[in-house]
Amino acid sequence: MDFVPADEALVWVEAVLRVFAMYGNYDMSPRGRAHSRVKHIIFERGWEWFRDEVYRMRGTLARREPISLPAPETESRSAPARPDGPGVQDAGDPELARWRLVNTRPQGQPGMRACFATVPLGDLSADQLRALGRIAVKYGDGTVRLTDQQNVLFRWVRDANVAGVHAELRRTGLAGPQAGLIGDVTSCPGPIPAGSESHRRRAGQ
Repeated sequence: MDFVPADEALVWVEAVLRVFAMYGNYDMSPRGRAHSRVKHIIFERGWEWFRDEVYRMRGTLARREPISLPAPETESRSAPARPDGPGVQDAGDPELARWRLVNTRPQGQPGMRACFATVPLGDLSADQLRALGRIAVKYGDGTVRLTDQQNVLFRWVRDANVAGVHAELRRTGLAGPQAGLIGDVTSCPGPIPAGSESHRRRAGQ
């Protein structure tokens, strides 16, 4: 398989999905779910077979009108116009200094940083969600991203505003200086059995 024109991307995706629908593993046992991936079809039947099936399926699909896809978002956009904060220095606040070291990263744009809110066990209350929205609007670009470690990422935060972000996260209980460290536990999103360690932690016990 090779690159495809952008206006044919969706129909090729449909062909792949149809092949998976026909030959994929739908066993919902714990072991079965672990094998319900396209890669396992390829492991079992071989790459050549999978490629040929996708091409065959593509040939059965009616020719579609070209679809104009939006241009991909790039990080070269202009930084949002946010007022600079007081530029508080880390030296007088060890907690801020630690959080800045662990929970922020410099962006490619001078003077801008990405900041992580540490979300314990991936759980957020409605009040915390509202607070995160206010922080994003006040200090970032008005959006957040959810990370694979169940944390929240703010982008386009000016260096001078990092202390303000930390202060507001501290008030919401999301300023733990451990994003990406061993103590930053990623929890299962499913039901938590009563009496388990995760249940006790979520209950504050």
